[in-house]
Amino acid sequence: MGEINWAKLLKQWNDYVLVSPLAEQLPADVRSSGWLGFAPATDQQLAAAEQRLGIPLPPSFRAFLKVSNGWRRATQAIERIWGTEDLVWFRTGHRDWISAYTRPTPYGSDADVCDEEYFGYGQRAEDFRRPHLKETLQISEVGDAAVYLLNPQVVSKDGEWEAWFFANWLPGVRRYRSFLEMMQAEFHQLAGIEWKQPVGVQGSLPDEYIGSAGSAKRRVKKRKKPRQEMVFGKPLKSWSVDELLAMLAREDFDIIHGEVITALGKLGDRRAVEPLLARLNENNTVGARAMSALKVLAPEVLPEPLLDILQRRPFWVFGTAAELLAELKEMRAVPLLVQALQDVCPEGARSSGYVGHYIVAFGKVGFDALVGLLQHEHPVVRCRAVSGLTCAIAINPQTVEIVRPLLQDPDPRVREIVESVLSILPVRPA
Repeated sequence: MGEINWAKLLKQWNDYVLVSPLAEQLPADVRSSGWLGFAPATDQQLAAAEQRLGIPLPPSFRAFLKVSNGWRRATQAIERIWGTEDLVWFRTGHRDWISAYTRPTPYGSDADVCDEEYFGYGQRAEDFRRPHLKETLQISEVGDAAVYLLNPQVVSKDGEWEAWFFANWLPGVRRYRSFLEMMQAEFHQLAGIEWKQPVGVQGSLPDEYIGSAGSAKRRVKKRKKPRQEMVFGKPLKSWSVDELLAMLAREDFDIIHGEVITALGKLGDRRAVEPLLARLNENNTVGARAMSALKVLAPEVLPEPLLDILQRRPFWVFGTAAELLAELKEMRAVPLLVQALQDVCPEGARSSGYVGHYIVAFGKVGFDALVGLLQHEHPVVRCRAVSGLTCAIAINPQTVEIVRPLLQDPDPRVREIVESVLSILPVRPA
C-alpha cells in the first residue's frame, strides 16, 4: 500500500473544515486553536493499545496516530476519529447493530462471490462478508448512524487491514483496502475533489482470517479454488468469439441472447463491439446486458448511444443507461435526466417516476440539480425531486434540513412524501 505524508493531508483537511460550515459545530477553543488534531501518539501509547487489543495495528492507521492521536472532525457524517485509548471492538457496544446486519436473508450470501471479484472492490465494494462485522475494530464515534471500522479479518501482505465506512443508510458498507485508502476517499468527497477507488486486485490477494484477533484459534482461511465459469455447459474459455457471434446473429436463438452477450463481454474480444452496440435498444434484458458487456469491453463507445437512449426514453433500457452514464461520469446526461423528471405527461411516467434516483448518482452535480427542482411549480416534479434526495445522504448529510421546509408545501402529496423521507433519513443528534 502506498505511502502518504499524513502531516500534509491532515493540514489540508484541517484547513478545509475550519472554513466550512462544519466549523460552526466545533467547540470555540478548537476553532481558536486552529487545529483539529491532538498530540502525536507515543510508542508507549501505541504498544499499550496493541497489547490491550491483542493484535498489531495496521501500518497506515499507526502512521496516522503518530501524527495525531485522533481527529476532532472528519466529515459531515463522522465527527471524531478516536485515538489509542478509545479504540474498541465494535461488538462491545453494538451487538444489536451487528445482529440486524448478520441475520440470514433470502438474497444469498456475499461469501459466494469469488475472492478475485470480492477483493477487486469496484462494484463489489458495497458487499461485505457478514461474519466479519463482529470482528471489526471501531475507530470513530458513531455520527449520523455511521462509523469508521477496521477489519482485521482481511489483511494485505504489507499488514494493512481492510477499512469500512459503515452506515445504516447504505445498502452495504463502503470497503477500502486500508485506512489510508478510506481517508483519501473521505477527504476527497468532503472537499468535492474527484477521486476514484482503484478497481481490481492490486498485487496479490489479501489473507482472510477465521477467528477473533488475539484468539489462539485464529488462522488464515483456506482459499477455495475459483470455480470454472460455464456457458451452456461448456467452460467459458472453450468458446470462440466466432461461435458466440454466430449464435447472437440467429434470431431463433433469441431466448439465449442475454447469456451469449454476457459471455462475449467476458471474453474481451473487440470484434464483439459492433454486434453488441446493435443490441443496446432490445427488450427482455438483452439491451441491459449489452450495455454491461460494453462497459467492460469498450466503455469509450457507450456515451453517445446511451445519451441517445435518454433522449428517446425507451423505458426498458432507460434506467440502465442512466446508471451506466453515472458510472462513466458523463455529466451531459444530467440535463437530459432533469428534462425527463419534469415530464409529467402520463405516457412519460414509466421512465420519469424514478429519474431522481438516477440523477443523484451523478454526485454533487446531480444533487444540486435535484435541490433546484424542489422549487418547481409542479407538485409532481417536487415529489420526484424529494424522492431522489432520499438517496443523497451519502453526498450531503444535510439532506434532511434541505427537504424539511417542504413540510409546509401547499400540495398534500409533497407534504406526504417529505414526511415519509424524514422518517427514513437519519436525523443529526442535537
